[in-house]
Amino acid sequence: MVSKSQSKDSQASKGQGKDIAMVMSSAAKKWKDFKSTLTRQFILPFANEKEKLKEPSQHYNFIEKSE
Repeated sequence: MVSKSQSKDSQASKGQGKDIAMVMSSAAKKWKDFKSTLTRQFILPFANEKEKLKEPSQHYNFIEKSE
């Protein structure tokens, strides 16, 4: 037999699970939008100038190129 307090705990857990799923879904969409924005702003304008994309901008001279 399930007590009322156990039933409420179970319902609360289900509600929290849905909240977590919504947060994760929202975070995934925002991350995708962020990556898309970076690509549109910093990669696509130089799509025909591949040489410019091989090295980081001088603004980021602290980035070391990996081998």
